[in-house]
Amino acid sequence: MNSRQSASAGSSQKMLTVTFDISDPLEKDLYMFIHQRTDNFSNLAKHLLFAWRHGYQKGSGNQSPKIADPITKKNEIRNSGLPFG
Repeated sequence: MNSRQSASAGSSQKMLTVTFDISDPLEKDLYMFIHQRTDNFSNLAKHLLFAWRHGYQKGSGNQSPKIADPITKKNEIRNSGLPFG
């Protein structure tokens, strides 16, 4: 996957892009799955990153995420600003 960061001058929004190599069967399958299952890939990616960041999902990095107590996690979710619902 490839990522690129961009933003308009004066904008508070940043964008990271994801590319899928359709000649790779695994990446093609992922692309088709996403295309069929969601109209908002950005929201899906943010929810998955949030879960990874807060230890709900194990990442592929070398470091294990810190596991906070449940009350701290609930407060982080409430204060995240992400649209959970």
